[in-house]
Amino acid sequence: MRIIGCGGELSPRCRRGQGGASTRFGATSVAHNFDFLTINRVDAAAEKATSVRRALGLLFALADDEALVAGGLGVKRLAQLLEDDKSRVSRTLRTLQEYGLVQRDPVTLTYRLGWSVYTLARRAGNAQLLTAAAPRVEALMDEFKESAHLSVLSGAEVLTVVSSPSPRAVSAAGSVGRLIAAYCTASGRALLLDEDLPALARVLGRRTFPAAGPNAPLEVGELHRRIVAARVLGYSTVVEESEPGLVAAGAPVRDHRGQIVAALNVSAPAFRFAQRLTEAGRRIRDVAFELSREIGWLPEGLGPLSGPPSGPAPGPPSDEDRHVAFAKPGP
Repeated sequence: MRIIGCGGELSPRCRRGQGGASTRFGATSVAHNFDFLTINRVDAAAEKATSVRRALGLLFALADDEALVAGGLGVKRLAQLLEDDKSRVSRTLRTLQEYGLVQRDPVTLTYRLGWSVYTLARRAGNAQLLTAAAPRVEALMDEFKESAHLSVLSGAEVLTVVSSPSPRAVSAAGSVGRLIAAYCTASGRALLLDEDLPALARVLGRRTFPAAGPNAPLEVGELHRRIVAARVLGYSTVVEESEPGLVAAGAPVRDHRGQIVAALNVSAPAFRFAQRLTEAGRRIRDVAFELSREIGWLPEGLGPLSGPPSGPAPGPPSDEDRHVAFAKPGP
């Protein structure tokens, strides 16, 4: 016979007699132990629920305007917003960071939403960008017969979220989920097109870089100069910066606020594509412009995507208007 609370077999105290005080004591012990186990389970469930609420509260706080305007929030401020203990908030943030749901700025030590949040949201709000981008990525690959991608910024790296590989035997590598350094890639430069020098150092977390390829920038000032040049054109090009023999062109995609949220790029072997970089850059810039407008970006002075109900839709903007509007002046 096994009784809960008596350690499996009946303890000597539980075995004393079949009635009287000893029997009543045994029954009382079982009841008390059962209550204790039940309370423990309830407490554990309550703690898990509290932890989940804390994690969700942190994610919502980091998605709020205060965090977006400030570029992130620190542990102290987040604890104030949640009216919670700083140590518990800090532990929860570390867990969220492990899963890529939040990112910690290495300089300011503030937290912001991580790209895993957007990966999870690809079937919801972010689906518009991915759905609109997929056929355009495919079209760029068909046009140039080279690998085309849509990428987003993930910390100091570029994360590929849509990819269409080249059908050619010798081609640039690339696949969904691939991470590569932002400082030496066309997509990374396009994603950083609006950043000034201090922001670049903050986003990338360093002021000097390893020589990934023979032409890679080695310090943040040099990278900034290349970004300024790309900003004038509205697209970026790189020649053997991420690795020898690889070239690429990329352009930014903007959301309804005019903020850069992604980049389109085409990458290929230098021996086959180096002479087409300017052509590719202009074409990618135009496709990125169209994609940006489709997901809600309204360039100042260019009007809505379609004309008023009483009139025809306006024609496309001139190449000059298009790239001036698209390449927002930066610091």
